[in-house]
Amino acid sequence: MQIDWFTVVAQIVNFLILLYLLKRFLYGPIVETMDRREQEIADRLQEAEEKRSEAEQQQERYRRQRQELEQERDEKLAAVQDQVEARRSELLEEAHQEVDRKKQDWQAALQREQDAFVRELSQQVGRQAGTIARRALHDLAGVQIERRMADLFVARLKELEPAERTEIAESIQR
Repeated sequence: MQIDWFTVVAQIVNFLILLYLLKRFLYGPIVETMDRREQEIADRLQEAEEKRSEAEQQQERYRRQRQELEQERDEKLAAVQDQVEARRSELLEEAHQEVDRKKQDWQAALQREQDAFVRELSQQVGRQAGTIARRALHDLAGVQIERRMADLFVARLKELEPAERTEIAESIQR
């Protein structure tokens, strides 16, 4: 067996041309497409990582905002509770003052009624005592003693100072 070197060289050249053509028209575009896809995938992964990072930052911002809002709500709630407590205390104080004022008014009215009752009672007692004394003296002595007492009373009234007369007149009118 003899080796035909021309056929061997031609097959090697054909093989190299085939390799070149495969590389140029088949492997090259496939490798480029794979590289592009790999780059797209890497870009997408990078974009996804950026979006995940951005989402985490956004989530952290929302969490802080929620905490701030809760803290602000708690502060406002505490302020409102303080205002409510202050208003409640204020209303209680006003109610106590109103009760005290009405109690004092009631006590003053009661004292006035009591004073009026005592004054009227003392006047009635005085009139009754005078009537009883007049009857007793009338029964005992007759009309002349009554007339003599009245004359003596009028004489003593005339001897009084004007200020004393005014005082007696005022006490009678009460």
